[in-house]
Amino acid sequence: MAGQPNTMIRNAPTNIAQGQSMESLVVIGHDAIISGTVTDTVFVIQGDVHLTRTSHTGVVIALGGTVTEETGAKVLDSISLDFNNTLLNNTLMALMIMVGFWGIRIALSVLLVIVPILIVLIFRNRLQKPIDILRQSPIKLGVIGLVLSILISVVSSLIGLTIIGLPITIILLLVLFCAAAFGYAIVAYYIGDFLFQERFKRDEVWFSTLTGATLVTALSNLPLLGWILLLMVLFVSVGVAAVSLWQRRMKTENQ
Repeated sequence: MAGQPNTMIRNAPTNIAQGQSMESLVVIGHDAIISGTVTDTVFVIQGDVHLTRTSHTGVVIALGGTVTEETGAKVLDSISLDFNNTLLNNTLMALMIMVGFWGIRIALSVLLVIVPILIVLIFRNRLQKPIDILRQSPIKLGVIGLVLSILISVVSSLIGLTIIGLPITIILLLVLFCAAAFGYAIVAYYIGDFLFQERFKRDEVWFSTLTGATLVTALSNLPLLGWILLLMVLFVSVGVAAVSLWQRRMKTENQ
């Protein structure tokens, strides 16, 4: 606009009188009153635009202000964006929600990689039995995990309605979380060992778990499909942990 001929640029209150004509007008930080003709564009930043009944204008843009038109004013189109407190608050809230959402996704992605590695390092001598269980029937374990997750969630919701049952609800949810975390470590190790062990020729438990967890985390960040995949993995994880614990208990009782 500044490069166009017959363009006025001002940083002071501006009044285009009747009979005055120009191609474009730019006003910064002040109001503009237009009674004459601006054939192309009126652009006002942090100010209001008032079009009198004798004005003839093209496109009128007010950023941080409003556009008012008297009856008889001829204007091609007008756009105004008033940066008032409500707009700023809503914009700030939207930005905070967006940043918070991405922050949660990043934190969850980091946990999905780090937690299983720590778990397999702690329980490295007790991994073979859960892995054998996972190899037998992943689909069956997924169904078991789904049923248990729904059952625990429903029971926790019903119990949590009372103050007395709130601690029990917290305990049940913690048990479900721990089971999912342990089972997920097994699943991550199994995936990494199945897909990458032959290629990289690594025997370290943490490396197989890292590759499997990284793959699951990357796929879980896909829109919609990623969340479905993550839920399936978590259901299988809960199933692995539940069946492993059940078989361990039965073995202890038989002994």
